[in-house]
Amino acid sequence: MKLTRKVHVALEALLLVAQRQGSSPLNLNIISRELSVSVSYLEGLFQSLRLAQMVTPVRGPGGGYRLALNAQDIAVSQVAAAVEPNQTEDLQPSDKSGQASPVEDMTLGLAARVHEVEQLFLDQVSLADVLKSHKERQQRTVRLHRPSVHSEAYRYTDSRLGEEAAIHP
Repeated sequence: MKLTRKVHVALEALLLVAQRQGSSPLNLNIISRELSVSVSYLEGLFQSLRLAQMVTPVRGPGGGYRLALNAQDIAVSQVAAAVEPNQTEDLQPSDKSGQASPVEDMTLGLAARVHEVEQLFLDQVSLADVLKSHKERQQRTVRLHRPSVHSEAYRYTDSRLGEEAAIHP
């Protein structure tokens, strides 16, 4: 499974909706501005996501979309399957006869295994996992301290690890 641009946009849009979960629904116009994609493109994506029962529309003033499920219950692979349903990774021999050479057979086997591992990984990663990972990265700050008169080294502090270290130019 490839994470195409279409899948990335769908994931980004769902993450925006997930961040607003519990408050007002998120309007496609807002998502359009945030992601710099057209509303009509988002309408197509959200139609697919609605059919996959990942989002529910809210009509009327202040309307938009909400997650239909908990963010923990929506896997990245499900989002990809919803917006790119015909995407398959059929690896075929390059020979027109359909027969792979011994070396090509080995590489096709390797590629099939890589695809299988990717699929298993994407099945296990939820929207909530992506949000949590993003928040953890945002909380990690690295402060760079200029060298003092007595030292030539730059010092930095990693807030997540609570460590201080030096960089020698």
